[in-house]
Amino acid sequence: MLQTELERRDTVAWNFQDSSRHFCFPGGHDEGRHSKHSLVARALALRPAINIDVLIELVDGVIQDTGRVRLQSEAELLRYCYRVAGAVGLLMCDIFEAHDQRARHHAVDLGIAMQLTNICRDICEDARAGRRYLPADLVGELSPATLLTPNAGQRSRIQEVTAHLLSEADMRYESGFIGLPFLPFRARLAIYIAGLSYQAIGGIIAGRGYDVWLARAHTSKRQKRRIAARAVIRFMSSCKAHKYQGRHDPALHKGLNQRPGVHWAS
Repeated sequence: MLQTELERRDTVAWNFQDSSRHFCFPGGHDEGRHSKHSLVARALALRPAINIDVLIELVDGVIQDTGRVRLQSEAELLRYCYRVAGAVGLLMCDIFEAHDQRARHHAVDLGIAMQLTNICRDICEDARAGRRYLPADLVGELSPATLLTPNAGQRSRIQEVTAHLLSEADMRYESGFIGLPFLPFRARLAIYIAGLSYQAIGGIIAGRGYDVWLARAHTSKRQKRRIAARAVIRFMSSCKAHKYQGRHDPALHKGLNQRPGVHWAS
């Protein structure tokens, strides 16, 4: 039987608290003694800051992946990306105690951007698993098998949609990077490098003419080193990496509705 949203919230909250107890106090050991350990104390201190509603969004996204995936609209795709990746960005904000709502808006964008890149990179891999994340309102009601062996017209349309989704991702990467100053210094740099590395995968796909049927796009070790080096130089030389100077565009969250961390746009 499917759980209601309220039941899922209660289940996630109970399991989170229960797993925290087992992690911190294995084998029924004395809670007071273990809670004095600095790492355990920090973990316990984090627990109230984790937003249960965000965890539920993440769980719902993971559950969605376990069934038959045939997304119908671009808005549904963005909501899926929000759940499985934007929610992770929000949890990172909780962990790093970035409570400013602007930080959370930009974190959602970076998560969605990275997931859109994943989807464009893994079109064939997902199709072989029986999943189609490319929405029907963009590519039509194509089966996963058709994604693997499209005719000329379908192939051209898939490439056009891939280009469109990577363009949408690029806008969200830029928004995500704008929000980095809300994070601690070291986390800021690490996330910047990770974001640029993912964005580079989109660049590789674009450089192939959006031919998603070629080998899985990835960055080599040499490319990763170059990306990291450029990121460090930009990070150290740009004041935008250390002082918030932007604004969040609510249009990037259109269709997400009033979910946690969303800059609501009707």
